[in-house]
Amino acid sequence: MNLKNIIEGCKNNERQAQGALYEELSSLVMNTCIRYSSNQFEADDIFQDAFIQLFKRISSYDDKRKDANFNGWVYRLVSNVALKHIRSKQRNDHDDLDNHVDEESLIGELDDNISHKEIQGYVQALPDGQRLVFNLNTIEGYSHEEIGEKLNISAATSRGHLFKARVKLQKMYLANQRINE
Repeated sequence: MNLKNIIEGCKNNERQAQGALYEELSSLVMNTCIRYSSNQFEADDIFQDAFIQLFKRISSYDDKRKDANFNGWVYRLVSNVALKHIRSKQRNDHDDLDNHVDEESLIGELDDNISHKEIQGYVQALPDGQRLVFNLNTIEGYSHEEIGEKLNISAATSRGHLFKARVKLQKMYLANQRINE
């Protein structure tokens, strides 16, 4: 079965097609869930919710649109499920950082030899607000104003979270380098 046939089968609630789509997308979905979560348990919850939403909403996917990209559609859906999950878990748990932060004040860059898994571990160790803002800004390219709208925080708070996330990531990296020397 090709992806187009699998999608059509899922739109018709065919179990075989749903199983094939699950197999096709599980690693993409889990990697996205891990990036947004603080631990594997939370990632598993988001993963399950994401697939439930995917199967509920797959009929809204229109592959005839010129800009239709199924993996992009899935990625956006999973990201939104993760954000909703974390917002419900951490409602009213955002720091109010109304001061402007000079992001350029960070010095030093991460070593090119750092592995993807190592970076992922550092990002997962960040507090929820910082991890969300880091992912939305650095990975997904949202502006601080867009992040503020998505998370119901100010753009200044978003900048503050990003600054703190970068500082913590740098400290974790440098501490790990000292341990490995």
